[in-house]
Amino acid sequence: MKTIQIKHRYTGDVLFEHSAEDNNLILTIREGIRQNANLRGANLSGANLSGANLSGANLSGADLSDADLSGADLSGANLSGADLSDADLSGADLSGADLSDADLRGADLSDADLSGADLRTIKHDLFAVLLYAIHEVPGLLSALKEGRVNGSVYSGDCACLVGTLCNVRQVSIETVKLSGMPVDSSSPIERWFLAIKPGETPDNSPIVKLTVEWIDEFIRLTGVTPAHE
Repeated sequence: MKTIQIKHRYTGDVLFEHSAEDNNLILTIREGIRQNANLRGANLSGANLSGANLSGANLSGADLSDADLSGADLSGANLSGADLSDADLSGADLSGADLSDADLRGADLSDADLSGADLRTIKHDLFAVLLYAIHEVPGLLSALKEGRVNGSVYSGDCACLVGTLCNVRQVSIETVKLSGMPVDSSSPIERWFLAIKPGETPDNSPIVKLTVEWIDEFIRLTGVTPAHE
């Protein structure tokens, strides 16, 4: 019999334990899901979960950094607040998943299915920021479509959300702070932008594609005139 324990990322407490012949981490997690185990805050950093069926799993606050989740079924999973930085989520099914406050910095989301994922907190946070930068929205949209966004930095030719808005407005971060614009690197939308790297466009990044769709919706709701129209 092989026993595998899933421990809390911070406290080290055992969240779930499973013993079986030919046991592995995927089988242990699936058994935990079957038994409705609480896997919140689980330490799964660097785990190989490629192709795993983790649908409906409660992995909120879990450490999944550097994990291989390529092709995994995470439909309906609770990943709110999870650390997914540098995780391989290529081809993963994230439909209906809760990704609010998840850290997606450096994550590979190519070909991932984000349809129906609960991203309302992120979307609403984006709209809240854009309300402080109505005139810069067309410029932000152009930057996203042209691959000129880097969510990991505040300044430079390619920058994060607020950094890009500053570039369009041609002012400093300090200036927009004084104007009241929310500037918070840990906010839901800036954590979302962490997943955007230079050169990524709606054609090669589901994150950028969805962000552009949100901004298009914002433009329809507010009547902002897009660039070149």
